[in-house]
Amino acid sequence: MAKKQVKTKEEIRKQFLRHVRTCVKYWSEQPNMSDKEKCAGTAFSILVGIDGEAGDMNGFALRQFDDEGEVEGEDIAGCLHEELDM
Repeated sequence: MAKKQVKTKEEIRKQFLRHVRTCVKYWSEQPNMSDKEKCAGTAFSILVGIDGEAGDMNGFALRQFDDEGEVEGEDIAGCLHEELDM
């Protein structure tokens, strides 16, 4: 069995930022759409990536920090793109 290769923090950041750039480029070039529709499409596509359904990367845990910088609460990612109502 092949050993799973773990990506570095830098590799994951680059992959995520590449996804965001791709989303912005794609939606900015869509003809016959209002600015709001393009912004909504961009937001939806970024959330799809965070939720792990973009196909080119795994999802992410998304949790809030308290005032002292400590992680609090539960992971809210997984279905954010399904709940986006624009």
